[in-house]
Amino acid sequence: MKTTAVFLNWVRLAGINVVILLCSIATGVITARSVEVAVLGLFTIIQGVIRLIDGVIGLQSYATLIKTGTSALAEGRKKEFEGLVKASVFVEMGSQLVAFAAALATFAFLGPWLGLTAEASRWGLIYACGMVLHATGSPLAI
Repeated sequence: MKTTAVFLNWVRLAGINVVILLCSIATGVITARSVEVAVLGLFTIIQGVIRLIDGVIGLQSYATLIKTGTSALAEGRKKEFEGLVKASVFVEMGSQLVAFAAALATFAFLGPWLGLTAEASRWGLIYACGMVLHATGSPLAI
């Protein structure tokens, strides 16, 4: 019984991942047909810079929340769990806002100094706006 449930959940997850991958490929194809090759390369660089900033500054505290929160709930410490949830969401949102500010500063002020064109800096600023939405670890852990 449990093996069947695990297998069905795995199939669902794999199916969702396939749909996400196909949507990503379709987005890439549409973007590639819409812009010149140089602009497509620019998008790749911008995405890499954003991922670097997000990975270094944007903290994802979900692993700590899952481990410590599970122990707290198992031992009946509900207040401790609620405090962990609040702290985790606060830390994650705060770090994403700091990462967002760093990305904005990178493209708005350092972009021209690094040799990025005004158009490249503008695309970077637009892409950076999505960083605030990356704070998903704590809600997923909860």
